Parts: sequence; structure tokens; C-alpha cells
Amino acid sequence: MAGVPSSRPDRATYLDRCWEKRGFWVNVLHEKKNQPERFQRRVAGSQSVLFHSVLDARLMSSLKNEVIAAGVGENLMVRIKPVDGQQDTWHQIGGHDHGYRAGTGDVTATSVTENDGIPNVIVGRANGDISIHCGKDEFAAVARHLSPADEALLNHASDPMRKSPGQVAVSSLQWHPETNLLASGKGSVLTLYNLSVSDDQVLSPLDYHEFSKASPADEASLLRSTKFMSKDIMACALGGTRNPLRWGQLTPAGLQFFNAHSNSMYVDDASRLVSGGVSEKTTVRAIEPVRGGSEDLLLSAWDDGTYRQVYLIRLIVGC
Repeated sequence: MAGVPSSRPDRATYLDRCWEKRGFWVNVLHEKKNQPERFQRRVAGSQSVLFHSVLDARLMSSLKNEVIAAGVGENLMVRIKPVDGQQDTWHQIGGHDHGYRAGTGDVTATSVTENDGIPNVIVGRANGDISIHCGKDEFAAVARHLSPADEALLNHASDPMRKSPGQVAVSSLQWHPETNLLASGKGSVLTLYNLSVSDDQVLSPLDYHEFSKASPADEASLLRSTKFMSKDIMACALGGTRNPLRWGQLTPAGLQFFNAHSNSMYVDDASRLVSGGVSEKTTVRAIEPVRGGSEDLLLSAWDDGTYRQVYLIRLIVGC
């Protein structure tokens, strides 16, 4: 009808208008180094692999500030962004100030936590160190160190196959705000810490689980990521194994784990066509709990390019 505007222009420009409101900036961080001349050998001890930037973010319980922590090589950068539009506050903590150097001291995992309304940042490094930087001191000072499980540390030290940089580095850190538990991954070992136990400068683990112990000899079972599904249940993504997705439950007897691969469903038909056989060793690259409709749903990204959703089977261990 004449005089009635058509909806076609609105539909055609809908995405453009969305980007105008919800656009984002992309910043690329990379190492600037001189290219070696022809026939020039690399300096011994220099870093041969570029760093991989990692970050974590959290909205504080006061709902006033958003905290982002990023590892940039051996350095830590923290941004505090007030939600009311005030100016951001940036903190840069040099790794050299704490005795770390590029490569072996690179930040490989971060987790933003909170203690009495004060933000803290837990930092895992390529050499296996885990430390807590307190926001009270503008994150410059290390408040606590987290020690590894003694038995797991001895097993890794005695096994020459476990000394590669990828197995020594802290691969993941995951904090649960209600229980104040921290799950850390290194090699094939998951270590659980209770951050509320004491204020000692060095904190010992609450419990740990070594995935390689129950795996066949040809499987590495490297822990890539851990996500809390609830207060006592977690999901773990592993690499180099035939069962790369595990459910874990914290019980009075300790940590217990179960395979979750048989309960997975493909997100789309393309994933179903690409997927390989279940008998092959593979890797789950990333996992993320799906909140809202059901806290039992987990989304996973697999090494074959598929995306799969997995439902948690409740009452894994009877009480």
C-alpha cells in the first residue's frame, strides 16, 4: 500500500545496525624480534615459540567493576573497568620483577577470583608455578603460592616423557566462587585447592587426580580444561586419549571420575559426518557449561572439528 514503509530495508540493514551497537575491538599482541641473518644460528636459550596470550574476566559481586586479567608473555596485565562509565584502571606486573623470564616464565593460565570484595588474580606459568596476586596491592605483590601434589610431582619428575614444556606448564585454572575451590591442570594431573583453608603463604592441595594412571600406555591423557558444573561436580577436557571427556565428582572419599563420551550428541549434521570412530585417540579442545535451561548441559569442541553437547548424568556417585 502507498504510504506504508516497506520492511525490506530494515531487514537488509539489520546486521549492520546490530554491529553499530555491539561492535568490538580486536587487539593483536605479538613479540617483536629481529630476524636472524642468513646462516646465523639462533642464540642458545632464546625462545623458539611465540607466547600464547591467555585471559580471564569476571564481574565483581558488587556489580560495580569488571576485571580482566591477561597474560602477555611473562607479564600480567589487569584492567578494572567500572560499569558506571568511569575511566578504566590498568595494572601491568612485570614477570622479571618476580624472577620470571620469557619462555619458561610465560603466563599460561589466569583466573580472576574475589575475596571480601577485593579482586585477586591467580596466575599459572609455563614452569608449573601457581601464585595469587592480590588486588589490594594493585596485583604487584604475590600473596600466596600454590604447591603441587607431592606424589604427582615425583611421578612427573621421574618420567622423562613428562618433562616436555607442554606437560610442565599450567594448562588451566578454574575457580568456583561459592565453594572457593580452585581446579588447576598440569600435564595429566588435576589438582584441587581450597582457598579458604588458611592464610599460609604456601597452600597445599586438597586433592588431586592423575588421569594417566588409569589410561593405556599409548595414551597421554593431557588435561586441557576444567569447568565446574556445580559445587561438587566438574567436567574435564583431555587430549591424546580415547575418552577425552570426563565427569568428576568430589566425594568424602576424594575425587572420582567417569567417562562422558558415550553420552555426547552432535550439534548439527555436519559434525556427525566429520566425526571419526570412537576407538581413535582424540582431543577435546574446549568445553563450556550451558547455563539457563539446564545446568547439566556441556558444549564441547573436538579435534575433528565437531561440536557436541553432553548431558550430565546425575547421581554419578550415590551418597
